Amino acid sequence: MSLFKINFTQIGTKDKFRPYIEFIIKNTETDKKINAMALIDTGADECALPGFYATILGHNLENGFKKDVKVAGGNTVAFRHTNKLIIPKINFIKNMIIDFIPNLHIPIIGVNLIENFNVFLYYPKKYFIIDDLK
Repeated sequence: MSLFKINFTQIGTKDKFRPYIEFIIKNTETDKKINAMALIDTGADECALPGFYATILGHNLENGFKKDVKVAGGNTVAFRHTNKLIIPKINFIKNMIIDFIPNLHIPIIGVNLIENFNVFLYYPKKYFIIDDLK
């Protein structure tokens, strides 16, 4: 078992500190990758990325498996593509199906990834701990 303490991050100057984690998303067919920050969202069933990430990675967004999804603002459509998700801070690497959502503005780490870990949030002190369950 390994415990990883990660400080909350403030993305914009007016944004609140939130549980973001650095990640790398890689299209294994094109070797194109993106390094970014994702919000850990226990209310999201799936990991999701903004739609324009698909193009950067070399995917044709709309060639992915089309899926209707519920989001905070209502219903929308996602296009699913398989990618390698890497979270260096916790030594996590896995090929996963990722939802790319055209109107999404921030990357989301959802329950389909979080369920592999214990996550402890300490909002008053602005950090979280991930237990990798090994």
